[in-house]
Amino acid sequence: MHYIDVEKMCEDFINGKVEIEDILNKCKLGYFRIVKTIKKYCLNNGILIDDNILYRLEIPISKMYNLLLSGMSCKEIAERYHCSAPTIERRLKEYCELNGLDLPERYNKIYLPMKEIYELKKQGVLYRKIAERYHCSVTTIKLRLKEYCNLNDLDFPENQNLYDKVELPMEEIYELKKQGVLYRKIAERYHCSVTTIERRLKEYCELNGLDLPKNSNSHYKIELPMEEIYELKKQGMTYKEISEMYDCSIPTVISKLKEYCDLNDLDFPKKPNWPDKIDLPMKEIYNLRLKGMSYDKIEKQYGCSTCTVINKLKEYCDLNDLDFPENPNRRDKVELPMEEIYELKKQGMTYEEISKKYNCSPSTVIHKLKEYCDLNSLDLPKKPNRRDKVELPMEEVFNLRLKGMSYEKLAKQYGCGFRTIRNKLVKYEDERNKYLEMLLYDFNQVIDGILNKELRYFYGDGQKERHADGYSFVKNNKNT
Repeated sequence: MHYIDVEKMCEDFINGKVEIEDILNKCKLGYFRIVKTIKKYCLNNGILIDDNILYRLEIPISKMYNLLLSGMSCKEIAERYHCSAPTIERRLKEYCELNGLDLPERYNKIYLPMKEIYELKKQGVLYRKIAERYHCSVTTIKLRLKEYCNLNDLDFPENQNLYDKVELPMEEIYELKKQGVLYRKIAERYHCSVTTIERRLKEYCELNGLDLPKNSNSHYKIELPMEEIYELKKQGMTYKEISEMYDCSIPTVISKLKEYCDLNDLDFPKKPNWPDKIDLPMKEIYNLRLKGMSYDKIEKQYGCSTCTVINKLKEYCDLNDLDFPENPNRRDKVELPMEEIYELKKQGMTYEEISKKYNCSPSTVIHKLKEYCDLNSLDLPKKPNRRDKVELPMEEVFNLRLKGMSYEKLAKQYGCGFRTIRNKLVKYEDERNKYLEMLLYDFNQVIDGILNKELRYFYGDGQKERHADGYSFVKNNKNT
């Protein structure tokens, strides 16, 4: 199994050395698992997940949506991104709801000769066979067939019982089963499924008052040289290798070996601990670790896993009463002009841009900047909200949205992100509703004044009523 250095993977992604697609191809991990791991790493190390990181994390989900639009199924997308089809479907629905997109109903777009399919189904053809014939999924066939039957007032063709169609020599099968032949072997011999054999054999036994023959324990029928196998297992040979050598199954080897050990009062041979077999120059490795060499480099140099290096190093330290060499904090070694960096961050420069300028990682910049702010009692400069800088004709955008235009189309039309459109629309609607509330409040005040014959709004009798916001749209004319 290929060892994955999770810390290095996350660090390389944050520093822009690799993208999600590279990690997917290299490690064969699921997309959503990778995203979760990177976010957890950022949280544990105090790394700010800015818009750039978030955008890079979300690139594959937007690609999945485009693949779905192009006609690829959720199952095919799942295979590409090493996830399950239900997970992909659920996540794509969330993505569409969040971004105001429509999830395509692909099966409605496929042309199918439904009359022909209906006749095939009536004849007993399986859904799988029909789906293969018309190059679509089983679900699509079922859904379209239901729609067709409902529209034309037809009875939905049920699956016929295929068991009853198969003719089998049951007396012969019964004798074979009594002899201990497996259901799988019988099914292969008579060209049918295991389920058909089991079901038909139960019916045959009930009709003829016979006991259903049980599976015999094949472990006891096989004779093996157990003394030889015991020695091979002690030498470290695997069960798989032994089973292949003696042409039997792994459970048979284990079962027979346990019996042999119990009969002869022997200890059951356990799997040897592979790290114990590896000889490493531990003093040399200890000194390299003290100098700050990473486990990754030591692993490559000595051709073993990181876990082996760590375990052997712990044993070496315990035996020699030495302190275990911890990871040196490299950030403390890096010297940066923090006052200058603080000013750059206040001006809106990103951590990634600052890290490139001073030749260090973004996490180092964040860590050092936090320390600088704590020491000097300063507020950590937050990233400016770029959405506030974008100016849009909000009345026009609002009217287009009312007509049903999606956030994505609006974003393309006005050359900005869909989140900018969404947030600005929310803000605009809040302000618009507040404006309408003010107008309605003033209108009600005027109506109340006229109905109660209170003309203080027009003659200014000294009572200055204001609502919660401190001003009104109604003029108080003192000069009239």
